[in-house]
Amino acid sequence: MVDNHTTMSVHPIEVKSGKDYTVHSALNNLLKKPEYNILAATVVSNERKFYQEDKVTYMPVYFVMFMKADTPQTDDYQFGSRKTLNDPIFAF
Repeated sequence: MVDNHTTMSVHPIEVKSGKDYTVHSALNNLLKKPEYNILAATVVSNERKFYQEDKVTYMPVYFVMFMKADTPQTDDYQFGSRKTLNDPIFAF
């Protein structure tokens, strides 16, 4: 998990292998609990696709090097809506 000091929340990261990378019941259960204040999560896998479904971002393992620490999470952040190259969650 990556600590987020701005919102006092965490960003869970699940590393998967194989074709069933979209099956993550523990992560789904964690995201459903509002008292945990988890706004987004990331699944890292060997799949080459980079996309977002609901609160979960799926990305290839080699994209991990672009993740930034201390990136604020917000409810209104949507994948693909980055205004600058330095917007959350990745630095390109």
